[in-house]
Amino acid sequence: MKINVIGMPIFYGCDNPGVDQGPTVMRESGTIGLLHKPGNEVVDLGDIDMVYASQNEKYKDDEHAKFLSYVLDASEKLAKKVDSSISEGSFPLTIGGDHSLGLGSVAGASKACGDLDDFALIWFDAHADINTIQTSPSGNVHGMPIAGGIGIDDKLSHVYFDGIKVRPENVHIIAARDIDEGEVKIIADNNIDVYDMKKVREIGVQKTVKEVLEKIKAKGIKNIHLSYDIDGIDPEFIEGTGTRVPGGFNMEEAQYVIKEIIGSGLVKSMDLVEFNPRLEKGITLAHCLELTDTIAKSIAKLH
Repeated sequence: MKINVIGMPIFYGCDNPGVDQGPTVMRESGTIGLLHKPGNEVVDLGDIDMVYASQNEKYKDDEHAKFLSYVLDASEKLAKKVDSSISEGSFPLTIGGDHSLGLGSVAGASKACGDLDDFALIWFDAHADINTIQTSPSGNVHGMPIAGGIGIDDKLSHVYFDGIKVRPENVHIIAARDIDEGEVKIIADNNIDVYDMKKVREIGVQKTVKEVLEKIKAKGIKNIHLSYDIDGIDPEFIEGTGTRVPGGFNMEEAQYVIKEIIGSGLVKSMDLVEFNPRLEKGITLAHCLELTDTIAKSIAKLH
């Protein structure tokens, strides 16, 4: 399979510079080489062009959403690349950058699919990322992409095309353990499927992944976008990320999620996000490269 690597050097969604260096450091450390496995063709599409914003422009668009127009501009560009990649039969792998990029990648994947009834989103993350601009306690847009995707925040719901990108009942969140009060209500009101860490530990990682895939397959859905935030993994293994939350997956479990979900043959696109080299203390990069290797091997096995 042809893998199109897309770099998204964005920090505007988390307001924590350093995460924008993720794509460059990952490339310099051998990511492209790792993706080359028998049967995999790898094309590096380079980075999404980012419009520069100064700190005094943080709230110029909305007093409750930092750098909003800059996030939306970058998301539009990313959506176009993800859409065109899938439409040509390639597998777009977007490397972040913060998780606000999910606004663009999900929009692009949804457009390429062309049928909301045939599209699901699996969101691996310590957070639910489903705040609206009004419910967000931080104003950081990386905590809002699912709200934009399911169409419950008008300012976030027009990336690439107007309206819903994914039906709420087709959203599956795995590894959550830091959910804001406003998000709890949104999740309940919109019937979002959440496997928080309490539930994951109760039933096990294998059953968690099995149940999510079974729910998707039961609906006849054949197109999944997998958005993978490294903070879903425990800080013992991933310290170089901006919003660490104890009690996450270990590396073996984290790789199992990738193997099984990509191994379903239904994943058409993927994000790998929130590596911040400035916060690195020596192990995060190596573990991100392990994840990349797992992604590559899992895709190669589909041939």
